[in-house]
Amino acid sequence: MPTIQPNLTLTKQQKQMWTILMDSYCDEAWEMLEDMKGKRFSHKKANDHLTYIMNNWPDEKVCRTVKTWLTHTNIDPSKLFSATEFNNKYSRYIYEHQKPFQLWPKP
Repeated sequence: MPTIQPNLTLTKQQKQMWTILMDSYCDEAWEMLEDMKGKRFSHKKANDHLTYIMNNWPDEKVCRTVKTWLTHTNIDPSKLFSATEFNNKYSRYIYEHQKPFQLWPKP
């Protein structure tokens, strides 16, 4: 379900803060996914988005987002510089929670 956004033009940083405040991670995850896909899949954009969410989003939201991205794209983790950081940071979290992380529903 789309969230209500303010009727303003926000900078990229303001939009990211708004996402966190409104808990609209689902919408943002799908926007990032569409940005990665573009006309041709961009591993650079995927890497940039992954780095951003790892630095700013709660662990569970990051794991749900990555699972959604892996399910709906042809991301090659070996082409992401941040994949090692993701593995180091979240492998224990994923193992300890032993639950299936749900995919974000498509808005």
